[in-house]
Amino acid sequence: IVAARDITTSKTTEDLLTQSEFRFRQLAENIPQVFYLKDAQNNNMLYVSPAYEGIWERECKSLYQNPLSFMDAVHPDDCKIVMDALAEQKLGKKVDLEYRIIRSDGEERYIRSQSFPAYDKQGELSMTAGIAEDITQRHQIDMDLQESEQKFHTIFDMAGVGLAMS
Repeated sequence: IVAARDITTSKTTEDLLTQSEFRFRQLAENIPQVFYLKDAQNNNMLYVSPAYEGIWERECKSLYQNPLSFMDAVHPDDCKIVMDALAEQKLGKKVDLEYRIIRSDGEERYIRSQSFPAYDKQGELSMTAGIAEDITQRHQIDMDLQESEQKFHTIFDMAGVGLAMS
């Protein structure tokens, strides 16, 4: 007795999945932002892109071992807002926040983190997807602009020239 089965469809599906995973990895591993996926039920890290190591100066494997290990770098004054944001994530809410981290070399960096819920076919929260990026340069430009604006207003005030603010 010989049994034969056509596996063309399953082979095609497998090839498509392999190609899809390859494209995902090419994108996720080459963008300068940190891309991550967390399991919503147990908070385990499913994926974190290599950009994490460059921004946080910590190994990705630390997040797989302990998903909250990134909190060790969060500036003490910002810990509460980050923990509040994590609680919002667990409720399936979108989160958009800025906070600071302190890297191992003592350098302070500004981070913008955005996350959103992902649901399974039954409509249950299954994971959280997010992007975190280093916005330190943008933050510094904003601070420089504010300082320059303040100096500008001080000079005009000292010269007796009033400026109308709109």
